[in-house]
Amino acid sequence: MPCFTVFQKDERLFGSPEFRSIGVTDVTAGGRTLMWAMAIPPERAFLVTFRLCIPYAGRLPVLPKTSALPLQPGKVYEVLIDIKPPTLATAPRAYRARFCLSGKADGGVQLGTLNSVTGDGKNRPGCAG
Repeated sequence: MPCFTVFQKDERLFGSPEFRSIGVTDVTAGGRTLMWAMAIPPERAFLVTFRLCIPYAGRLPVLPKTSALPLQPGKVYEVLIDIKPPTLATAPRAYRARFCLSGKADGGVQLGTLNSVTGDGKNRPGCAG
C-alpha cells in the first residue's frame, strides 16, 4: 500500500510542516469518491518530516479517520495532505499528488505517480489495470 510524505526540498527550505489531515480520493473519469481520510484535532501538534511516511489506511487509534476502501489497479487517485498554514508566504499550503496502482506479473501491485494533478492517467505507463 502507498505511503505519503512531504517534499524533502520543502522541508529543507521551510522546516517540517504541521500535519492537519490527509485524504485519498478516487478521481478516475472525473468523479470524486473519498477512499480514506484521517485528521488530527487542532489542539494537537504533529510535524510531518520527509522521512515520515503516512501509510494508506494508517491506524493511529487516537486520530479521527474513515474506514479505508480498497485501492484498485487502473484507477487514478489523488492524495491531499493538509497542513497548518505556514508563516512564510512562499511555503506550500498543502501537498497534493496523483497516483495509480498497476498489476505486476507476480500478482502484486506497484505504485505509479502522475506528474500532472490534472492528468487522468489514461494511456500512461504504470496505470494499467
